[in-house]
Amino acid sequence: MRVLLTGASGYLGSRLARLLVHHGHDVSALLRPSSVWQPEGSSALSAVAVERVSELERAVSLAREHDIIVHAATTYRGRPLAMLESNVALPLALLQGAIDGSAEAFVDVGTCLPSSLNGYALSKAQLTQWLDMVERPEARPRIVRVEMQHYYGPGAPARNFLTLVTRRLLSGAAEFELTDGLQRRDFVHIEDVLTAFDAILTTLPDHRGDATYGLGSGEAHPIRDVVSLLERLSGASASTSLQFGVVPRRAGEPEVCVADTSALRDLGWRPEVGLEDGLADLVESERARLSGER
Repeated sequence: MRVLLTGASGYLGSRLARLLVHHGHDVSALLRPSSVWQPEGSSALSAVAVERVSELERAVSLAREHDIIVHAATTYRGRPLAMLESNVALPLALLQGAIDGSAEAFVDVGTCLPSSLNGYALSKAQLTQWLDMVERPEARPRIVRVEMQHYYGPGAPARNFLTLVTRRLLSGAAEFELTDGLQRRDFVHIEDVLTAFDAILTTLPDHRGDATYGLGSGEAHPIRDVVSLLERLSGASASTSLQFGVVPRRAGEPEVCVADTSALRDLGWRPEVGLEDGLADLVESERARLSGER
């Protein structure tokens, strides 16, 4: 299939690009003019056609030429207009192009976060509302939503919560101030995320109608327990004092976030990486990174 992928220069998007190329699809990456694209050392990424787009009309035109649109680009923070353009206007332009060109599916990588939490979550919720309102001839293309929980793994950027915690612990910080850590979160390893997307994309031609997939491990763990486990795995218990309860929680932060993975399991998908094994993988990758920087 001809697949148009946004966010291909990011942590998840670059791995989705490799996955799509591996399965023999013709992949085009729609990137911002300022995005850094580094295909060196990856034969899969070298096979991706790069399209740098600054105007929404060009995005519409590109979407007309593809069978599947996968929208993985996002803006997490910054000015409201920037978030609205990346998280609402761009995907709506892509959907319009998909409708005009009779694409098979529009896949949106979304979030489980409530809209009241921050501007990012609000803009993603607004996109969901718009997707429900857009008229499509004979319900084509299919709209497939993937509601992401907190994913992590080797190579994740520093803004990723577990990567941030791991780096602080490995750096030997004397103290680490945190919230009370009693809120429970669903953490899923990047390898399980990729096998989930593999199942979704592989089965697209076999299904009809829109679909929503909750993508997580299906288990919620107290953040306090997860951070303490990272402390043990990193060997930082003797050097770093975890100061739980010092930092206030964000307003509107949910007590529990956990994925309903039943729709994914119906596709035959199961998470394979347990939390402790996944965190150990993260710790070792970050330890190697720090050693290479010294």
